[in-house]
Amino acid sequence: SSFFYYIFTLFLCNFRVKPNPLKKGRLSFVLTWSHKGDRQRNGPDIDIWVKDPRGNNLSSARSSQMGPTAEGGQVDLDDEGGYAEKGDDGSGSGPERVFWPVGIPSGEYLFGCRYAEGNGTALCRIQVFIGNNKPLVFQDRVGPDKKESRTWKVRINR
Repeated sequence: SSFFYYIFTLFLCNFRVKPNPLKKGRLSFVLTWSHKGDRQRNGPDIDIWVKDPRGNNLSSARSSQMGPTAEGGQVDLDDEGGYAEKGDDGSGSGPERVFWPVGIPSGEYLFGCRYAEGNGTALCRIQVFIGNNKPLVFQDRVGPDKKESRTWKVRINR
């Protein structure tokens, strides 16, 4: 009987839910995108932005604050796609993350994506990871004629 319990436990341990590689920290906003019609092979430069409950604006745009904020919010990188400086990282599809590694400030977060540079269109996907919950998923199309995605919001109560 204990032998079967041991085998059953080994079986279950091999099928544990693995952490999502896109997630970083206790709260993560993760931008990925697909693109078409851009002259650059790696596509347009798309930027994520998040306004936290304290009014801090974090964005992957080089001219913006990338953190860390007093609460720990920060941006990990700016994937500039085909418009990156020579030698910079940039696959042209993300991920770009705004994340809080430890604490999560309570309140309302506004977020979206911005078309920074290019000539093709992009389908932006932002996944919001809160704690160990399944991600919330938001999508919108941006391009030269529509530079801003919709503005979405998430409220966190702690």
